[in-house]
Amino acid sequence: MMKVKELVKFLDQKFPFALASSFDQGKMGLQVGSAESEVSGILITLDVTNDVVDEAIEKGANVIISHHPFIFNSIIRIDYDETSGLKLVKVIKNNINIINMHTNYDSAFGGMNDELAQIISLNNVKSYFEDQVDNNFLRYGTINELALKDLALIVKDKFNQTMVRLIGDLDKKISTVGIVGGSGAVEIDHALEVNCDVLITGEVKQNHALYAREKGLAIIEVSHHVESLFKEPLKNIIEEEFANANIFISEKDVDPFTVI
Repeated sequence: MMKVKELVKFLDQKFPFALASSFDQGKMGLQVGSAESEVSGILITLDVTNDVVDEAIEKGANVIISHHPFIFNSIIRIDYDETSGLKLVKVIKNNINIINMHTNYDSAFGGMNDELAQIISLNNVKSYFEDQVDNNFLRYGTINELALKDLALIVKDKFNQTMVRLIGDLDKKISTVGIVGGSGAVEIDHALEVNCDVLITGEVKQNHALYAREKGLAIIEVSHHVESLFKEPLKNIIEEEFANANIFISEKDVDPFTVI
């Protein structure tokens, strides 16, 4: 049976933990658990919520691979009567191992942003930096020319969104598209530098929205949870290496927002 350390080594080779941004350093890879544990099952999720931990227990999966770090800030108190404390205790009591792959996965070739670019069928996809380095989030490519509003409808459908928000002229012609999963508005200048007509990303703050509009860069804003689409591709990647692994895609990992 595969051990946790074998899985961690494989993931580090595919999506080097060293590519993590400075705020993520030390959080990637095995954050909770034992490298010597034998893997009974793997649950892939965007976030480790209480529901996701319960799901792992129910499915007999003693490994959770999470995109967002399980423990992000320093722990100064563990309160058994408080949600986050209870969750940590539950993880430890049930011998669950948690592996984080966040900004290393966003930057790595073949990771999050390449997967998102593939889902919307971008052609000639490139990364902002030619080499595989940290903070290499932006992917950009070309499409057959479309109006912004028409591309937005395609993005909404491909990413299973209940809504998207737009910045820019709805009739603007789009042929070069940039994409960054999560909160990617910090990549606006990079998108402009490589002549993107539009940037697809999430959680665009007011100041970033105004800046993009003034610079003439259209924005299609999707939810942060669109990153959950990484689960199926990652499952396939792991199965190619570990054919006998029991791998589950979390069904309890859901977008916290409801659109009415």
